[in-house]
Amino acid sequence: MIEDFVVIGPNVCIGDNTSIKQGAKVLGNVKIGKNCIIRENAVVGGQGFGVVKDEYGNNLKMAQLGGVVIGDHVEVGAVNTIVTGTINPTIIEDYVKIDDHVHIAHNCHIKRNVIITAGVILSGSVIVGENVWIGPNSTVMNSVEIQDNTLIGIGTL
Repeated sequence: MIEDFVVIGPNVCIGDNTSIKQGAKVLGNVKIGKNCIIRENAVVGGQGFGVVKDEYGNNLKMAQLGGVVIGDHVEVGAVNTIVTGTINPTIIEDYVKIDDHVHIAHNCHIKRNVIITAGVILSGSVIVGENVWIGPNSTVMNSVEIQDNTLIGIGTL
């Protein structure tokens, strides 16, 4: 079910029995599995903060074309952002549950059965193993890999 005031961009595939709540935006090049919930005002597939320097040291926006792939039975909380991958997709596997106000940056890979609580920030290219629980207001920085069955405490950096 797609509720009122939802934006669906080009090249989006939405699985059976998936619910997209009011005000959510699912932008281009996104695949969402079956039996998922995308809650109110979430943005899935938006451009992230990819910046590179030119030969003069000037900041330039880096293209991000990889898209987002979300598995089955995933819940994305309200006011979340899940950023498109740079070249390869940002991936969220099956049975992941994401609380409200979470940011998942480009190229992250969230493996099966993970719980991400409110206020978490996953910076670019983070890999989260299976059955991980990430506590509220935690930040995981660029390219860190969290092993399977790990508990990340509240407010961890």
